[in-house]
Amino acid sequence: MDVSGFYPAAEADGYGYGAVFQGLKAAWRDGDDIYAEVALPEGVDPSGFALHPALMDAALHATSLNDVEHADGSGPLLPFSWAGVTLHAQGATALRVHIRPAGQDTVALDLTDRSGAPVATVSSLALRAVSADGLAGGAAGETFHSALFRSEWRAVSLPEAVRVEPWALVGRDAIGRLAGISSDTSDASYATYASFDELTHSVPPYVFVALPERKPEAADLAVLVHDALQETLRLVRAWLAEDRFAGSRLVLVTRGAVSGEPGERISALAQSPVWGLVRSAQAENPDRLVLVDIDDVPASLGALPAALATGEPELVVRGGEARVRRLLKVTDEQALVPPREGPWRMDVSASGTLENLCLVPAPDAAEPLREGEVRVQVRAAGLNFRDVVTALGMVIVDEIMGGEAAGVVAEVGPGVTDLAVGDRVVGLFTGSFGPLAVTHRDYLAPMPAGWTFAEAAAVPVVYVTALFGLVDLAATAPGQRVLVHAGAGGVGIAAIQLARYFGAEVFATASPGKWDTLRALGLDEDHIANSRDLLFEEKFMKVTGGEGMDVVLNSLAREFVDASLRLLPRGGHFLEMGKTDKRDPDEVAAQHPGVAYAAYNLPDFDRGRSQEMLVEIVELFERGVLKPSPVVAWDVRRGAEAFRFMSQARQVGKIVLTVP
Repeated sequence: MDVSGFYPAAEADGYGYGAVFQGLKAAWRDGDDIYAEVALPEGVDPSGFALHPALMDAALHATSLNDVEHADGSGPLLPFSWAGVTLHAQGATALRVHIRPAGQDTVALDLTDRSGAPVATVSSLALRAVSADGLAGGAAGETFHSALFRSEWRAVSLPEAVRVEPWALVGRDAIGRLAGISSDTSDASYATYASFDELTHSVPPYVFVALPERKPEAADLAVLVHDALQETLRLVRAWLAEDRFAGSRLVLVTRGAVSGEPGERISALAQSPVWGLVRSAQAENPDRLVLVDIDDVPASLGALPAALATGEPELVVRGGEARVRRLLKVTDEQALVPPREGPWRMDVSASGTLENLCLVPAPDAAEPLREGEVRVQVRAAGLNFRDVVTALGMVIVDEIMGGEAAGVVAEVGPGVTDLAVGDRVVGLFTGSFGPLAVTHRDYLAPMPAGWTFAEAAAVPVVYVTALFGLVDLAATAPGQRVLVHAGAGGVGIAAIQLARYFGAEVFATASPGKWDTLRALGLDEDHIANSRDLLFEEKFMKVTGGEGMDVVLNSLAREFVDASLRLLPRGGHFLEMGKTDKRDPDEVAAQHPGVAYAAYNLPDFDRGRSQEMLVEIVELFERGVLKPSPVVAWDVRRGAEAFRFMSQARQVGKIVLTVP
């Protein structure tokens, strides 16, 4: 067979191979069998690989020499799924390849060296068709991601009546409530054992192991992950090694190890890799292992027997609802597509709906820098409520979305002498939802060592906003009372920490599901109220003996604003950060004597003050006065999900968009 035109033809069809991967040298056909010779280019060192990937890939190129297309004509066949792979020798720089049919769209391969000595065998390689047009994004308006799938947790209907089988718990009940697994229609029993060795009699259908929760400091995470994986590997091997367990299923229970819905924070990060390890074991041992991640809601424990009855290998149980992992097509809404060339950023094609979010060219991000400007390669950008209301058309502003970011200096303009290319920086921007953004040097600060880009991107807007309001506008003093609405949000968490640092007595509101965040910030029950009803007014007036507040940091609207203004009976400062219900300061002063009303946002202060505040905030973090806010991150190409999540006020802390 003539293979001289193989790679040019492949590139014309949309399959481009680099020079190292163009290893097919000769080929022969004998009926349906293909024989080929492949080799690495001169100078390519195979050491470090059992079998060099470019050599193995070249061996597979010969599978297309029969010019076979899928039965439906959808395109050439490409490697999809492997079985029975055995390596016999290492260090090969050239191979002789024998490819023979092994079923429908399936081949087997024998790989030898030039002397005929075995190098590797593959008993079965399934082939599947992939459209070159679909990958390249050219045919009939298709885009690359139209050929991709994503994983999502989907709710599953549970049977109403389930017989709860007897079960066993091995080890300590790290979840603390597994003993409560029961059913109103069952008298199921359970027993506890220190180890699998004690399961000497009949083994129940389900054996539970609750993996211990580990909440490490950053420095301990790697050690705890290693320990968790070793412990789980030991358990799984011990379970699979015993034939007497073959009729039962081992249920490994975690809490907070996976995100069961978009935006849900992972609280047990050290347990998360355990899920990947066990999924591999499940693939090799079907129906022997079950993964369950459960929350603290009692109804979730009650739903566990019915959830296990579904036979699903992976389950997330939240609020009594069971969810299972499913593969779904990636749609335009879920994966925004960047332009093919040049810098880009997120924008809206038309305001009014989040479906209009798109990634558009940003030529200004590449223009020559002016005096004092810095160009930054953005790694992560903070999402703020202002961005959401701008996208929805609820406010009319001239600014481009994306007001803060963290990244690496790519270029410095004239007059910038204290930053260099490669420096890690964090600060304020305009148009940071893309890979490149430009800002003035005064809006940047060096990024503290040990911070991730996502953590850094969550800081500038919320902490500068809170600091400017509490210091520049309200001159908050020790002993004053400060009310922070939406205290579990980004600005709220920042304001609570700063106000307490200034010596103020802090009160805060949030939806009840977020009160643990407020408690973790040092607030007791007398200083916490619901942001979803107006009872906070009565409660806080009672707690303060009718004196109310000195400062209110507001982000609520309508009657909640009126109730908050009444919490300033002695006068004080009302700082409005919301964008949808601004009041006239003179009218407020007339109706509420002594109240100074100020609606403000980031453009209200100059560059010099911005620099001072950024430096002060970073210093407070480095001194340990301030702690990072909780962060939830989305890839910017899935920005619509992040915007929607924020618009529903579901986040705790800060939402960040990471940039590829």
